Amino acid sequence: MNDLTIYNQCNESFSPNEIYTFLQITRKNLSGTDMHSISFKNCIIEETDFSKTLFANSDFDSSHIENCSFDNQSFQNSDIISCDFKKCKFVRVNFKGSTMMSNTFENCIFISCNFNHITMSDSTFTSCVIDNMNLRQSSTSLNTFIECNWLNSQINGNFVFNLLINSAFEKTSIDPLVMSSNFGIAPKNLVELGINYDELEKLQQKLIDNKELINAAIVELNSNNYSYEYSLVFCINVILQQIQNNIIVRSEEIRFIELVLAHSLEHDLISPITIIQLISLIDTFKKSEIKNIAATKSKSDINFIHNTLFKAYQNYIDELDSAISEINVNNSDIIIKFTFKEKPTIETCALLQSLQKQLGICASEPIQIKTEKGSFIEWIESPDNILKCLQILLSIIGIIVKVKPKPSKDVQKEEPNHNVNNVSQQGVGNTVVLNLPDTISKQINQIQTDKDVSSAINVFVINGMTINNNYQGFNRNNISSVEYFYK
Repeated sequence: MNDLTIYNQCNESFSPNEIYTFLQITRKNLSGTDMHSISFKNCIIEETDFSKTLFANSDFDSSHIENCSFDNQSFQNSDIISCDFKKCKFVRVNFKGSTMMSNTFENCIFISCNFNHITMSDSTFTSCVIDNMNLRQSSTSLNTFIECNWLNSQINGNFVFNLLINSAFEKTSIDPLVMSSNFGIAPKNLVELGINYDELEKLQQKLIDNKELINAAIVELNSNNYSYEYSLVFCINVILQQIQNNIIVRSEEIRFIELVLAHSLEHDLISPITIIQLISLIDTFKKSEIKNIAATKSKSDINFIHNTLFKAYQNYIDELDSAISEINVNNSDIIIKFTFKEKPTIETCALLQSLQKQLGICASEPIQIKTEKGSFIEWIESPDNILKCLQILLSIIGIIVKVKPKPSKDVQKEEPNHNVNNVSQQGVGNTVVLNLPDTISKQINQIQTDKDVSSAINVFVINGMTINNNYQGFNRNNISSVEYFYK
């Protein structure tokens, strides 16, 4: 591996068309330096002043830049690729005609910079201040802005397929059309930006009339009248229908939905039952073996979404399997208390009874002992072997119940029986006894858990509980709390 070359140890002048690799520059004043048409690759640059420096037609590749100042400086027609910027300040910097791809900017400040005619994609901005940013004739897509402050800026239609998460806007205007191609502008942001829901409804209807269905679906995703879950299903379903009709979908559009999906999964915005529904949608699409131009073009992107969902499903099964393994059945009665924000249109007790039959659990059925008004409360009495059903039903909608041991007054510690041979250690005769590897045991258990989840899905289907009717009120947005107590 090459070592870094300290800037003081090399020729301190920079020559055009030279490539500088593994170079470390620290605490230097390079203000006013002509550094046009050079390349920095795999370099570390820290605490350096680049004010009024000319970087036109230069390249920054796979480098780390931290605590640097760029003031009245030009990156015009430069390539900035796979770089990591931290705590840097860009004031009146000219990025015109540059390409910025796969970069990260953390705690950086951009003031009155020229971003016209740039290509910027696959980059992440975290906790940045963006002041007086105007985009004209630029291509900005698949970028993520997290907790950024936008000041005195204009965001218009050429700003597409980006995520703006937990951002704030002050004296900033946005073209409502941006809501049809970007995600994450929260309701409080709409107030800041002067956009109301009536405008969004009119925009959505206009897009539908123009058969721009994916963009209409993205408006649905942003307005979030139902939930992220309904909106994501809507978006992906529209994409699949477009492809089935041999309507070519831009790769950036599908990758944008991938970004939204990844964000939603990471922040637990969608529940396992929605993950299962989305996998089912894509599986049905793939089994149809549609062979047209649109399907061929989008195949890899659709597969990526499918793999992302399947990984999330496997993680869910793993978590659920661990939760079920913690359940100890004591053949004792318990009281379960469900608190709902609004009364569901289906009794929880009936769902538990149905799943109990599906899983073949032999015990007395749970019974509803009372309900209370206000926020609707349902009380259920049941043997404690219903806890597995309870855990599975709730986990599907994204709730894991913390298992509580049965209280015991007299806890007796069992003394080990020293007269019993430890067969697993000693073996019998010449027989070698092997324990099943943990990975295999875990996989076997997860197969059973997977079957149990399938049974729970059947309960939802049998009872007509769908995402369109919010699962008849049995959803995590409507459930305030779930508790149980041993009698």
